[in-house]
Amino acid sequence: MTTTKINWLTADKKKSIKSSSKPVYLIQPDGREPIGEANYMEDAFFGGYDLFSWLSIMNLDVNLSELGRALSNGEMLNLSSNKNIFLYCETQYGNDTIRALKEHLPKDAEIYGYDHDDYIELDGVTKRVSQFLKNDVLIPVPMNKYLPYDYPLKFSHNPKAIYEKLPASERRD
Repeated sequence: MTTTKINWLTADKKKSIKSSSKPVYLIQPDGREPIGEANYMEDAFFGGYDLFSWLSIMNLDVNLSELGRALSNGEMLNLSSNKNIFLYCETQYGNDTIRALKEHLPKDAEIYGYDHDDYIELDGVTKRVSQFLKNDVLIPVPMNKYLPYDYPLKFSHNPKAIYEKLPASERRD
């Protein structure tokens, strides 16, 4: 089984956090202590923390690694043209993530899990999800349009760096 390698650049110097010969720090907001790592292995675990869980805790106040991963990846929801039905790939997210996601969607929104080859009915028309996407009846929208994403990951070699003064670190997979 091949594992996806996940890497970021430092926010200030744009250097890979994986190939660093000196410790790298996850800088945290509001003056919190930085989290240090001397040997990042490109596995999204940094200084004993799951980086995607860190993202979901900081941004959504819930510890769901898969939701943090979705934020980091810029993953999409498919929004119906009538603007109240959202679809996601059902094999992608667990029930806890869907519940957390629902809390941030418009109150009258419905959310369903489907595979692209499944048939669904929208506005009295039954087609495959892929056909609705192709015909712009379903419109991909980034999750972070609906989910708060105020605290992206920010890495630096300087443990005294200030979170609020740094740009987000760029992901380099």
